[in-house]
This record gives sequence, structure tokens and C-alpha cells, in this order.
Amino acid sequence: MFEFDRDKFDNFVNLSFDEILESFEQNPDISDDKNYWFFDNENQEILFISYIDPSRFSDLKLIHKEDELFIEQNKISVALKASLYIGYLMYEQGFPLLILKANSNNTSKKSISNNDSKIALDIFIDDNPDFDLEETKLIIFLFNEGRDYYTTTVQLPSKYRSIMKELKLKEVLLDIPDLDYLSEQYRIPSINLAIGFYDFGKNNERINYLDLEDCIKVASSITELLEPVDKENLHIEITEIDEDDEDFEEEESFNDMEEEDYDEDEEDEEDDEDYDDEYDEDYDDEDEDY
Repeated sequence: MFEFDRDKFDNFVNLSFDEILESFEQNPDISDDKNYWFFDNENQEILFISYIDPSRFSDLKLIHKEDELFIEQNKISVALKASLYIGYLMYEQGFPLLILKANSNNTSKKSISNNDSKIALDIFIDDNPDFDLEETKLIIFLFNEGRDYYTTTVQLPSKYRSIMKELKLKEVLLDIPDLDYLSEQYRIPSINLAIGFYDFGKNNERINYLDLEDCIKVASSITELLEPVDKENLHIEITEIDEDDEDFEEEESFNDMEEEDYDEDEEDEEDDEDYDDEYDEDYDDEDEDY
């Protein structure tokens, strides 16, 4: 289990993007013109994905208020740094890491531009036609505001849902272009974890150390508890996303949902007992509020 060190995280936040890339064992092609950076690794069971915007790396001053970390004048997105930090920790544990470039300069938006990250995924797949995720059981994105929940596009297999429940994580079903795309492309379930940042893109954007630490522990626990499923039989139905809907914000959608979305439904619990290794084709959409 990880021991979270606040000073170590603060030091990481102060590194330049080039310095962070150079800290990987592999020798990356360092360029702000790239759309992604991929670091393969020995353990292929989980692919972690972090987001980053190199244009927002600059000299900064850290501000500490009890258990929270702020950045003076919001010169850099501490949320994106947290995403990269967790991804780096997972890479150190032997898992592959895909870093997607996402333009976050428009601070009027809470979320990164899913259009930019979708382009990065397209380029990554085009550049790596032989890239195979045959051994990968789950794709984990690391960029959700808050704590104690994950978003996904489709209901997870029962084995995975039981793990998430054991870790006390709530499930929120949303149409998320990034998750949709990779799940459809590789027939692999995917989730996006809450990683402890708040008010993304605002002047008071911040990281809660305690929530960040919990997310790191959750990510580590998932790697230890994950069980294989038959990917060939996964019931993945991708919802069509309007190409003109470039202002989709998953955090805003999450915040707009009513509190009843987080309660465990008795009928859902009964359904879980009857789950096999594949998605329940009789899943009743009325049991979940999108």
C-alpha cells in the first residue's frame, strides 16, 4: 500500500513537464507538439490514463491551507498535476501509462476539452496499429473532481462492481467520449476515478491531500483485487455523441445529478447476485438515473 507524502507531491508539482517525462525509465520524445506520451510496462492488466497540458507548466508558488493545496494566481492546473502524479505512481508499480494532451486554457470550463483528448486518442491509435490490449482487464482514467466515486459509460461486470463496492465507491453512469471510444475500440471496461481536486479551472482550484491520498490507495487496491472477465462477451453498447456537443462537462453533469443517484437500490443489489462474468443484458435502465 502506498504511503502518501505531501512534500513529495509538492516537489512533483514544482517539476517542469520535461523533468517529469525524463523521470520515466524510458526515453520519451519530449515535445510540446505531441498529443500523447505513452510508457509501456510489464504489467498489462490495467492501463492508466492521465491528462496534462504542458502549456500550463510555469513557475509557481504553492499555498497550503490545512489539508488543501492551492496555486498562487492559478498559473498551473494543480488538478492536472495530480492526474499525472497518480499515473506516475502507477507506472512505478509496473503498469503502462498513457498521458493525453488536453487543452485546459479555457478556465471558464470545469472540465478538460473532451474533443482535444479524443483527438489525442485517435492519433495514439493511428500511431500504434499493432498496439494490443489483450491482457488488459480495465482502463482507468484519472480525472474526476471530488472523491469516493467513479464514472463509467456502461454498467461494469459484476466482479468489478463488487470490487468497487468493497472500496466504498459510488457508480455514476454518464456518456463520456473518451471512455466510450476506448471501450468500443478494445472491448475493455473503463472507468474514470475521482482524484481529489475541486473547482477545476477556477481561481480557487485546489487539491485536498486527504482525498488525493484516498484515491491513490483506491487505485492501488483495484490493481490488487481485479479479477479477469471474458472480454469477448462484454455487453458494451456505445451511445452516439453529438459531434457538435463540444461543451460536454462530466463534472457538471455529475454535480447536477440528484442525491438519490448515490443511494444503493435494493433491486440493484438483487441483480448483482445474479450477475455472471458478463454484463446483465436484462439491466433495467430505470434503475439508474442518467
